[in-house]
Amino acid sequence: MELAGDPDKKEKYQVAHSKLVDFFRYFDKHRVYLPEDLCESLEALAMKVRGHVIHFSVYLRYDHATMLEHTRR
Repeated sequence: MELAGDPDKKEKYQVAHSKLVDFFRYFDKHRVYLPEDLCESLEALAMKVRGHVIHFSVYLRYDHATMLEHTRR
């Protein structure tokens, strides 16, 4: 759902993807300063978020109007 004045889904994806890339770069550079168990937790969380961003990008390739009902859900 998009509210009036909100960016469209493609723009939201681009922002999310860009921020995720920024996080991975920062995390990769600074992980040496963090405890190993914290690094593992952060990496697992980041990979989960990455999966959601990838799934969202796949969804954006399709025109909502031409999707079947079960695909829209």
